[in-house]
Amino acid sequence: MWGEAAFVASNAVRVGARELEARNIVTATGSKPRPLSIPGSEFLTTSDDVLNDPVLPRAVVFIGGGVVAFELGHVYARAGVEDTVLEALPQLLGGFDEDAVAQIRAGSERLAIGIHTKAWIKKFEAADGRLRVSFAKDGVECSVDADRAVNCAGRVANVEGLDLGAGVIVHREGRIEIDEHLRSRSNPDVYVCGDAVWNSPQLSPVATYEGGIVGRNIVDGPRHRPDYGSLALQHSGRGKRRNDRSQGEGTGSAHQGPRQRHARLVLSQDLCRGGRMVEDNCR
Repeated sequence: MWGEAAFVASNAVRVGARELEARNIVTATGSKPRPLSIPGSEFLTTSDDVLNDPVLPRAVVFIGGGVVAFELGHVYARAGVEDTVLEALPQLLGGFDEDAVAQIRAGSERLAIGIHTKAWIKKFEAADGRLRVSFAKDGVECSVDADRAVNCAGRVANVEGLDLGAGVIVHREGRIEIDEHLRSRSNPDVYVCGDAVWNSPQLSPVATYEGGIVGRNIVDGPRHRPDYGSLALQHSGRGKRRNDRSQGEGTGSAHQGPRQRHARLVLSQDLCRGGRMVEDNCR
């Protein structure tokens, strides 16, 4: 069935004119970019826009220094695009192991990706057919011009239109309160997995893992619980950036150039033991 669903009762949802009842309902609605209340934020694009962009830009600014910014940044850098990452916090990839983050930063800078931490965005504005991003760093007003500015400042659960209250699902600002079995605390017939889980990493392997936990709990009863442990971080950190754009030009896409590798975060149940990320330089 195709359509937008909303709860009408604790065990029922409405999709269009049709109501559906079930013993269990799974909320796996994903996430959406966190909106930014910064002047000129209407100029921002999202990671979805990047993946569907038919034109390879010459320069891109990423707002936020998280997983998405570095994943897309490495793809762009290998296509000859000039990348800049602006992060408001002192550390990139917040919540991850500092040693591994340092390796990611060093590998990114070897690709000539510009990185600025403690950079507070002031405004976005059109300038000479491009986009100018103004920010403050260490008390100094700075700016960078680019063809695209991508909102990578976090994502929020896409639950706004679900009418969670009608489903007797307690939440705080879209964060559904869940128990150790990924069930709603207020309505245990409703399970949550993927980016709608507010306190686990918003990564596709994590969502797949949580979906398996939810499926087994629905079949076996609430016996299984996620054990996230640690994440293995793999990245291609030894390449050098190509100074020419010849391999990126004429392709019409940032994703068609040769030798393009990108950062990826992988959840491995075998590695869920030590609580640290493991760096693996791709060959």
